[in-house]
Amino acid sequence: MDMHIPAYYLLSSYKRGGLLYDIFSTLFHLLQVSLDEEKIWEQIYTIRITVGYKAAPNSSCVEELKALYVFTGVEPPSSLKGSDDLVTIDERLHFLMSIIGVKHSSS
Repeated sequence: MDMHIPAYYLLSSYKRGGLLYDIFSTLFHLLQVSLDEEKIWEQIYTIRITVGYKAAPNSSCVEELKALYVFTGVEPPSSLKGSDDLVTIDERLHFLMSIIGVKHSSS
């Protein structure tokens, strides 16, 4: 028997604006961001291996992505400048992957 309960169900069982709702909502958001950033780093390392990029890794995924753009001879998009929005970073990452022919996972 699968005991997995979707996070949105847990949130819906608490009154919006209540303390438990706020706690679960915050934890759900932090976990989602963490998982999304982990997926981005995995794809960045896939690109590094594919193109043979051997420089020391940058501390942020934005800086790493910019470096990969430059290394592959593609000008980094202006939307990456100062961006910490994971959706934008993911879109720019997939664009670079399409240019260099790396298939991205949709999961």
